[in-house]
Amino acid sequence: MPPRRARSRYKYTGQRRLYVILAAVFLLVGIGMIGAAAYEFAYQGNDPSQLIWVRPGQPSAPAAADDGQQPPQAQTTGTEPFRLVIEKIEVDAPVSVFGLDADAAPLVPYEADLVAWYNFSSYPGSGENAVFAGHVTWNGDAVFKRLGELGAGDRIRIQREDGSHLIYEVTETVLVDSADVKARDWMLPAGEDVVTLITCGGERFFTNDDAGADYTHRQIVRGRLIAAA
Repeated sequence: MPPRRARSRYKYTGQRRLYVILAAVFLLVGIGMIGAAAYEFAYQGNDPSQLIWVRPGQPSAPAAADDGQQPPQAQTTGTEPFRLVIEKIEVDAPVSVFGLDADAAPLVPYEADLVAWYNFSSYPGSGENAVFAGHVTWNGDAVFKRLGELGAGDRIRIQREDGSHLIYEVTETVLVDSADVKARDWMLPAGEDVVTLITCGGERFFTNDDAGADYTHRQIVRGRLIAAA
């Protein structure tokens, strides 16, 4: 009998150790899962205005936000001697010159309140299509957040440093599919002195590229020059 009790005690002790080991493993795994979830939530919360939780099965968001955060480009805010002013939507913003990247895609500012004027388009007031772009959100609301509120007859002003200005009247406001190749036609010569303002629109979604996120559409506003003084 004593030998049997000894064997029973040994067997019980071995099971107990096994349970302790398994419990420790599950505890560590559980802590790891909680930590990973917390890290993912904080990681996706770089943009306070876009703080979300990705459910299982959804693509996770890269580090970039809004309209995509990347290391800032070398740029000086307000390199151009004019500002873009749209009183109806409370825009009075500096403008810097931008071009195309290595893939022939238009570069964008990495500042919420900076407007890009593209050097492949016409200089404002020189008789053709001057193309501008800005963010709709960038760590919160950005310069073109309310661009879609503009309608026919609203005014867009290019305010020069010397006090002179150009006034454009809005003629078109459209929302175009960002995947539509014809969307880039808005950046081509228009045959008259106009400005074209572009920002993101539609629904925001995450991408697996460096930008990190994009929108389903592009909000485009075009205005025709009606006065210069």
